[in-house]
Amino acid sequence: RVDGLGEEEIKRMPYITKPEPIVPRTRIRGVYERVDYAGRAVIPLNVEDAREQIRSLIEGEKVEALGCSLLFSWANPAHELKIRELVQEMYPGTDLFISLSHELAPVIREYGRANTVILNCFVGKTMEQYINLLYRKLVEDGFGGTLMVMQANGGTVPQREIFPVHALHSGPAAGVIASHYMASQLGHKNVVCTDMGGTSFDVALLIDGRWSYAREPIVSRWRMTMPMIDMESIGAGGGTLSRVDPITKRLLVGPQSAGAYPGPVSYGLGGTEPAITDANLVLGILNPDNFLGGRVKLDKAKAWQAVEEKIAKPLGMEAVQAAAGIYDIINHHMA
Repeated sequence: RVDGLGEEEIKRMPYITKPEPIVPRTRIRGVYERVDYAGRAVIPLNVEDAREQIRSLIEGEKVEALGCSLLFSWANPAHELKIRELVQEMYPGTDLFISLSHELAPVIREYGRANTVILNCFVGKTMEQYINLLYRKLVEDGFGGTLMVMQANGGTVPQREIFPVHALHSGPAAGVIASHYMASQLGHKNVVCTDMGGTSFDVALLIDGRWSYAREPIVSRWRMTMPMIDMESIGAGGGTLSRVDPITKRLLVGPQSAGAYPGPVSYGLGGTEPAITDANLVLGILNPDNFLGGRVKLDKAKAWQAVEEKIAKPLGMEAVQAAAGIYDIINHHMA
């Protein structure tokens, strides 16, 4: 219930809610087998039962990705490997995405290991398609090298070898490495690295010229089992949404985001809730005619209307006052 929350959040018991499961309970199956801590197969895998569970997921639930996380598979992966073999034998030629826990996270503690497999399945197919398409286009344009993909641990791997989940937070990780390079050139050993994007604000520390690693990082409330450059991340970006709490009548900002689509109201792509970008537009901080170097025109009138109707009127304020409130709150969160 409280895993993945900070100390201050845990203290506010009335506000604590369990995260929505990524995998519905109807799409979870167990198999008969047991490997002990030393890697001994105490109970062999029941192959016929495993076939039935695989069939019920693929044919019954129409899943597009299959994750497998068995107890102590890191000590002996034979049963997980057999399950993948059964899937390939039963459904040859399928583009089903398969992820095994012993390949992703060959370590003890099955909760974090299972979460890592689930998130790998969640992003896997989409990311594989994207990277393969990118590589094909590069080759068509004459690229003859190896496409390397950034990882959250700060390294890079060839595109054919990557586990998709290892790319989570890889962008901010790359930012920390770039900050490290700049700091070393300028002779600074202790640095606060900040990275504000569309949905999040990420902060990392360089201490004595090095970053640190989170061994069990938290990703959207989910405990993971994989090395990741240690960063604190909050929901504060250009697309972060503001709203008035219907009960307390307080102005709240974040952590929800408009995302890339529909984005802030001023993008004109269907967004209805005022985002940080909209507030900055109302305050005159952003130039509507020079966003992205003038390639994107922002609709200041729509931003003004959204801030006025959704925030200012419920609070009995002028639009500029409401936008200033949004601005102050998001800056306070980041500070």
